[in-house]
Amino acid sequence: MKHAKMTIPRHFPEDDVARYIRARKTRDRKFAREFDEGFDAFIVGAMLASARQKAGMTQEELARRAHTTKSSVCRLERRPSDIRLGTLNKLARAMGLHLEVKLT
Repeated sequence: MKHAKMTIPRHFPEDDVARYIRARKTRDRKFAREFDEGFDAFIVGAMLASARQKAGMTQEELARRAHTTKSSVCRLERRPSDIRLGTLNKLARAMGLHLEVKLT
């Protein structure tokens, strides 16, 4: 089983939107927390979709191999906010990948 590592850059070139978000996060802790949580969920979904595409699989094929539905795969790629590690591991294995969780 191959190990896939995907890194999404946390820093993008500064633009008006990035400056607005930074300023808003500075003055509104609730916004900052919710923004960061939403961004982290977005990254998980983007990584899942990218890994599936690199594996040359459609959502339907991944769903079939993982014994789930296409709509579940689609939802997890778009809004994975409460994805379980077991589900993520099942999808990774269906793509021939190894799930690696890292706390930093």
